[in-house]
Amino acid sequence: MADSTQDFKELNRKAWNKEAVPRFELPEFKALSKLSVLKYLTIGSNGQSASLSDKEAYTVDEINKSCVENRSIKAKEEASALGNKVNTDIWCIFDKDDKGTSEEPLEILDFACGPGNVTLALLDSLPLEKSYRITGIDLSDDFVDAYNKRVDFPNVHAEALDILGKEDVLKNRKFDIAVCTMSLHHISDLELLCKRIATHLKKGGWFLAMDFDGHAIFSGKEAVKRGIAHSTLEPEKITNLFEKAGLSQILVERGFRLEYSKEQKLTIAQRKEVNPEEHHPDLGKKKLCIVAGRK
Repeated sequence: MADSTQDFKELNRKAWNKEAVPRFELPEFKALSKLSVLKYLTIGSNGQSASLSDKEAYTVDEINKSCVENRSIKAKEEASALGNKVNTDIWCIFDKDDKGTSEEPLEILDFACGPGNVTLALLDSLPLEKSYRITGIDLSDDFVDAYNKRVDFPNVHAEALDILGKEDVLKNRKFDIAVCTMSLHHISDLELLCKRIATHLKKGGWFLAMDFDGHAIFSGKEAVKRGIAHSTLEPEKITNLFEKAGLSQILVERGFRLEYSKEQKLTIAQRKEVNPEEHHPDLGKKKLCIVAGRK
């Protein structure tokens, strides 16, 4: 394994460069981001602190159709179509009585934002009539440049920042919600990350993270090469780290996954033949989890 947090920062900067940006236009990458947003919106809405998903497998096509371009349908309708409803304790902008809304926008942090897939899924899903501001941060200058070109929307912007570096790179900014999609396994010092995220949450704010439920795709030297710091990452470990960071009201949803069609599996296999460095060739075989905690 690499020797320090700095090693993994450099590995990830190397892996996630401008050549990697086109991958995020692929259907499975878009679906992964959209699935995370739909799960973020609905986690805990059944009133249980932890449960298996009511649906184990979500197809790539189903998820990509669940949010349409130009934000023409609302997330509440789409979440209901998936058998759940928006958790308005977290996403107060969906509250029927406008609880928690004011002249101040809902502040959302998209940590490890990449070239903007999760933010775009949020923009597809959040109510048009409500006020919010999204800040993306990422180690990769190339990803941040791509994000700011792809996400052309008021009050949305990404910055190249290292939240694990200097203690206050976000300059005392506070957020109502922070999300982190499929990036915890790339962070070597998860305890420090959770503490830093918690520091930048408002009182009552939420941190929501989706990652592998158990084993990541690569392990050993291959994992290190790809900037993967944790080839095994269990929901129980994430929960413990959230609690150490001072987060409570922990919500967990686990055991769900993306499912690819035969055609999509064939296409991925063909890409793998052309490019052995394909990052997520077997993602559809891996179960996922979400952990959420409140400050």
